[in-house]
Amino acid sequence: MKRALRSHWPEYLMEAAELGLFMLSASLFAALLELPSSPVRAALPDAFGRRVLMGVAMGATAVAIIKSPLGQQSGAHFNPAVTTTFFRLGKVTGADAVFYVLAQFTGAVLGMLFARLVLGMLLGHPAVGYVATVPGEAGPLVALGAEALISFVLMSVVLLVGSDARLARYTPYFAEPGAHVRVGRSRGRVPELLGLRAGPARGNARGGRGPRTREGCLERALREARPLQRQALHLLRGEWRISVSSNGNGRYDVIIIGSGAGGGTLAYRLAPSGKKVLLIERGPYVPREPQNWSTKAVNVEARYNTKESWLDKDGGPLHPHTNYFVGGNTKFYGAALFRMREEDFGELRHHGGVSPAWPISY
Repeated sequence: MKRALRSHWPEYLMEAAELGLFMLSASLFAALLELPSSPVRAALPDAFGRRVLMGVAMGATAVAIIKSPLGQQSGAHFNPAVTTTFFRLGKVTGADAVFYVLAQFTGAVLGMLFARLVLGMLLGHPAVGYVATVPGEAGPLVALGAEALISFVLMSVVLLVGSDARLARYTPYFAEPGAHVRVGRSRGRVPELLGLRAGPARGNARGGRGPRTREGCLERALREARPLQRQALHLLRGEWRISVSSNGNGRYDVIIIGSGAGGGTLAYRLAPSGKKVLLIERGPYVPREPQNWSTKAVNVEARYNTKESWLDKDGGPLHPHTNYFVGGNTKFYGAALFRMREEDFGELRHHGGVSPAWPISY
């Protein structure tokens, strides 16, 4: 729980903020459309017509939040039904699910408190009623059944649309809040790699707890990418992982070892290709901590360098000064380029074979 909170607190706060904004919008539109003193209410006496406008307004609000930077980062679940469903599917850790739901309730309460501050006693007017959903004339049992049906339809649409490569990008428009759960830049069952979006798997939040595999040698970070289009279901950025044993036949079109500059770029390129891609990384995610921004901690103290020792040509110990994390050394690259020698541009023979010459000269 502590690791999840330390790693994902920004996403939790974003989720709370999104719910607050959504409830504030609902309160303002309800007051505008339903208060007897409202000129809009006077111009639209038909109750059904006002409900249609309310639905359009809230749908537009949801899409705007989903497509906002906040929604793109947190996934904009909005609805505990979305979060718990993805927990049940193994795409969100238990800790993340708990904190997301808590954030949703907290954000909703704070949003209503702010709405009360803006609207005053008008928010409690019987025509607005704090925009609370209450049972109708058919009674609470019918209302409960209707809510369950609505949630069922919502999640069915989210999962079906989000897992369709042709429709995934339109997921935010097919359902209410929660329709854009980005299974981390991910799509329902269609996660993206690394910064491609993806949602968290149980026991594998960004803090670095890789997926558990029976083999042990792949214990850190396994990632699968299926055909995607840009934008679709999303949970937490960079967290949806699977174990090899959960893949059915365990077959992939492409296996990429290493998630650094080469592997990460290749994975990003292949993600929307229709190929089944497995990305293997030996390291965890870089923990989010103040030392990330400390040049002393990163460069002088080598906080994130591997502690292993290699052997040089004479058999002596050699520290590789490399980093084993998702993203590889690109996570620590300081925008410094070493000047290349003239011979570096030509064909070079080395232990691993021959590196072809560059298409340009020194």
